[in-house]
Amino acid sequence: MKLLFLVIFCISLQANVNIVCKAGIMDNNGAKKYITNLLKKEPKNIECILKLASVYLKSGDILKGYSQLVKAYNINPKAVKKSKFNTILNSALEVITLQHRAKKSQDKELWNAFADNFFDMGAYKDAIYGYNKSLKIEKINL
Repeated sequence: MKLLFLVIFCISLQANVNIVCKAGIMDNNGAKKYITNLLKKEPKNIECILKLASVYLKSGDILKGYSQLVKAYNINPKAVKKSKFNTILNSALEVITLQHRAKKSQDKELWNAFADNFFDMGAYKDAIYGYNKSLKIEKINL
């Protein structure tokens, strides 16, 4: 699947450095690699983090997309609230918080709730991830 990857400017919030991300046609993997490399140079670049979130979401990797949205939100909440992702921000925050709580407590019910969120969205790969985590905990507790 080809993805039109247009990033006009990734503006660093840490320095007065503008990086032209690149305009052209890339597949999802190429876009992910390109943005990831940019983020190695400027890890707090909100525009690039949001573009990476967009690529993950468009390719169906909801958990990684949500993780990137929360990462951007933790750096600059106002920028994310003003972005096109504002409509899914609460869902992303809720799911990622649930994931952190489930990891910390190793509670199978929290993992099930986490997985149910993705199942209800039709994101079955991420739902299976959560259900498998729950099953592993259940096996340990038997």
